[in-house]
Amino acid sequence: MFHRVPVRFLSVALVAFAATLSLRAAARPSPTLHDVLARAADATAAFADTSRRIVCQENARQTTMVALAPVFTDMSTYDPRQLAYRDIVASWSMMPPSPDGSGAWNEVLEIESRGPFQPFPSIRALPRLTAIIDRTIDVPAPLPRWATAFLSARNQPHFEFSKAGETKVEGLTVWEVKFRETATPSLWGQPISGSFWLDPSTGRAVRSAIAVRGTAPFSDEMTVDYRLDPATALCLPHSLKRRTRITPVDARSEWSQVDTTGTFTGCRVLPASSR
Repeated sequence: MFHRVPVRFLSVALVAFAATLSLRAAARPSPTLHDVLARAADATAAFADTSRRIVCQENARQTTMVALAPVFTDMSTYDPRQLAYRDIVASWSMMPPSPDGSGAWNEVLEIESRGPFQPFPSIRALPRLTAIIDRTIDVPAPLPRWATAFLSARNQPHFEFSKAGETKVEGLTVWEVKFRETATPSLWGQPISGSFWLDPSTGRAVRSAIAVRGTAPFSDEMTVDYRLDPATALCLPHSLKRRTRITPVDARSEWSQVDTTGTFTGCRVLPASSR
């Protein structure tokens, strides 16, 4: 048997229900930085299986820019120009550390093909610039693509963390959490600092930006975006942007930098002992 419910009563009931939900949401405390970092450590722990390794193909383009010192040009300041580019295909793999080893995760970048630097057409007629191509120094040792390893419970004590704000990445509201390595020895050879963009509800990193300040005049920084990989059901590196810069040390030195952009494809999970 059906009973009629007055519309006014139904409206009041819905308003009361909505108010209850609103009060519950308001009563739920916002997560603290400690909470979000604990969730990030849990998210990272999902990768800590020493019986397997993750392998992806990295496709990258390096573009070298230089600026001749003013003493060699008719410019009053450095005149930056794109000099040359080359394409690189590499195999990137990652394994978690052994329980009794150091906290550093084992990343390997094996170059499969590295094309020669191709000069941009605009500088072919400038002998001084084309000569620089022949002595272009390769980008230094790879920075960690899997920077989220620094968020593991084992590695977090190496760093100082602070919340810098909130923003949206790919439509998701995330926290920007700055970090700075304070413990020694460094987990990556040189002290690292930067930011993570974390989903506060899960601790999942959607982006990392790291910077290494080596001996002057060298500096190196890289940003990696992470996405859910459908083949492995893991949140893995999706794209990267890196800038390696060498600033002039005197009035006759060139200013130069190498910009690298890359994507990751074909990710798969393999046994740790496989080649």
